[in-house]
Amino acid sequence: MIRDCGDVIDRFSIAKLKSERIGNDENHKEYLAFTEEISKIKDKFSLVDWDKLCDMMVDINKSIWALEAAMKSGKELLPNPTYLDDPKNTPVLAVVGRNAILIRNINHLRVGLKNFINSTVKEGFQDVKQEHMSE
Repeated sequence: MIRDCGDVIDRFSIAKLKSERIGNDENHKEYLAFTEEISKIKDKFSLVDWDKLCDMMVDINKSIWALEAAMKSGKELLPNPTYLDDPKNTPVLAVVGRNAILIRNINHLRVGLKNFINSTVKEGFQDVKQEHMSE
């Protein structure tokens, strides 16, 4: 299946982050494959500032990853992880909950950028979320 431009930009940004942070051969191959797809998109739609859109998507996904990492570390900081409703856990759970809401809101930006890209080039599909955490 051929991916639409919005999805390619999103997947490219994730592959770029993986390649930078994990750096194994498989991640690097994926990054190169999406870099090639970006090149094709740039040729096809030359009036669009694809570098700017890629940078925006990388920043969005970088923010999501940072918040997810904070959530994971927050879970490790629970004073009593066996009982989530333990009052000692309240401050940590509040931070985890806040981060979950931020992830949802930033993911909404991610979906919106993908939809903007697809509507700009008039190809692909609009990603519609209903009863989804990114709403």
